[in-house]
Amino acid sequence: FLAMFRKKDGQLKEVLKQVPIKMLRPVNVSAFIDQAAYFTFLQNENLIAMHHAHRDIFQFLNSRLKIVKKGILLGKQLPKEIIPSHELALYKKCIYSERTVALDLKDTVAYLRKETLDLQLPAKGWYLVCYQHFAIGWLKNLGNRINNYYPSNYRILSQNILPF
Repeated sequence: FLAMFRKKDGQLKEVLKQVPIKMLRPVNVSAFIDQAAYFTFLQNENLIAMHHAHRDIFQFLNSRLKIVKKGILLGKQLPKEIIPSHELALYKKCIYSERTVALDLKDTVAYLRKETLDLQLPAKGWYLVCYQHFAIGWLKNLGNRINNYYPSNYRILSQNILPF
């Protein structure tokens, strides 16, 4: 999707020149997406993936325009791991299947409220949270507790959703 606006009044400005994107050495993101079909790059510390078919047009437009949103945000890259983004969890072609946890309705609503969940997870690490086979976000099992990575600004604030 591409949208552009034309300024009809005022002075004509020179087209914005963008800083070239920082291409990465191959980063192993094969747990999240089909790595053969996507290339990855960094924007600040955000790891972004884009389909190879869009590479040339992206580089052309990026050198001439300010691109507000580009590709799929995989997450924040830290020295030892990638913190997966909520956008990646909702991405239809996310292939993360190493660790998933299916929640019932009551636990799903608790997750969406960012409440503490009492789950017995077998191993430490990241879990893709699903409800009725639809991914809704991420959890991280630290062993002694579980961190809920559902975005705070999306959480459910109402307490009277379910009859139980």
